[in-house]
Amino acid sequence: MLVLAYITHSKSGVANATLYYRIDNQEVVRLKMNRTGNLYFTEIPPKRYNSAVTYVVRAVTRLETKACSKEYTYYIVGDFHPLVITYIEWVPANPTTTKPL
Repeated sequence: MLVLAYITHSKSGVANATLYYRIDNQEVVRLKMNRTGNLYFTEIPPKRYNSAVTYVVRAVTRLETKACSKEYTYYIVGDFHPLVITYIEWVPANPTTTKPL
């Protein structure tokens, strides 16, 4: 899941931002956030079905002032719609036995 955060500080500027997340109340994982202007972003890797992912974003200014977002949680649920292949075509339509497909 892509996480985006718009972070600014009018005095000294933002030094860095970090995303902290955990899966089902397990050990916390720390991810450094990349930056484009004032937009910080990182991606939480895919997780197994029926998991709860909880995360916060923490930022530090150049003067060492710290801030933390509220805590967010999302849930990974199963895909209950089966994959269906409805049409297959091959070219050439009438292959010869001497040429590989």
